[in-house]
Amino acid sequence: MAELAASQVSTENTFQRFMESTNARFNTLETVQAQMLETQARHETTIAQLAQTQSVMQRDLDSMKGDRMEMRLQGRIHGLLATRLGMRKVRVARALYPAGDLPAFLSAVHYAEERDDITEEQYTRLMYTDLIASARRCGSTQEVYVPVEVSNRLDHEDVDRAVKSAGALVAVYPDAEVLPAVYGSEMSEQDRLYANGRGVEVFLMRSQR
Repeated sequence: MAELAASQVSTENTFQRFMESTNARFNTLETVQAQMLETQARHETTIAQLAQTQSVMQRDLDSMKGDRMEMRLQGRIHGLLATRLGMRKVRVARALYPAGDLPAFLSAVHYAEERDDITEEQYTRLMYTDLIASARRCGSTQEVYVPVEVSNRLDHEDVDRAVKSAGALVAVYPDAEVLPAVYGSEMSEQDRLYANGRGVEVFLMRSQR
């Protein structure tokens, strides 16, 4: 009986040591798992921050490219409208960047606003249109106004802005022809079809080469 009791005590001690060892390993694994999850969370946060930074940098880059394109367009609008649309006597009536307006154009817009021919929203849209050109078709004396929205990557929003600018110009110059357009370096086929459906001319830089 004494030997059985001693054996039972030994077994209980061995089991207790086993449980203590198992619990210690379990606690260690829990700690390691928690550290791994914390590290993963930090990595995911870093990746999200990098993605956000990249997105901001891309928007800034596109904005800078757009500003440069607006400046280049002022020198090219005459050739574009002449070769693509058969226009003559092309003039830049308004340019957003760098700012520049024909006095007669500003007077017509202000007069239309005073007469309530255009809304405040339409006035603002005209003031924010990237470029507005005036011209005439070959053999015609009718004035043509071309509001152009400029963007490095053109999309349906640029198309919509050009259409809104055209609507405002129709209210300012009811006897003139108004032809909205967009100018950029790239545009998806879907957005090009959208522009075509809304009667918006698309000028892509690569197509000029």
